[in-house]
Amino acid sequence: MSRSILCDTDSPRCYFCGGVMQLESHHCLFGIANRQKADKYGLWVYLCAEHHRGQFGVHHCKERARELQSLAQIKFEEKYGHDKFMAEFGRNYLEEM
Repeated sequence: MSRSILCDTDSPRCYFCGGVMQLESHHCLFGIANRQKADKYGLWVYLCAEHHRGQFGVHHCKERARELQSLAQIKFEEKYGHDKFMAEFGRNYLEEM
């Protein structure tokens, strides 16, 4: 997995609460193909277990998931541009906000 372009990997903390216990990496863009691309481009963040898989975590809360998808698109586009994001992922998460 590439170094994240979304979070500080030298001082890992949960993106949502800043916690440092039970951290898990979360690919911001779902699906097998997107997960591989998220690895390649560093589109992942650290989340505590609760914010990852818990009742209000990204896998159960559409709003939190969308926040991370939008962040991933913004950071990717800052580095590579909108056209490349669309070519790689085929979906504009910013328009869906």
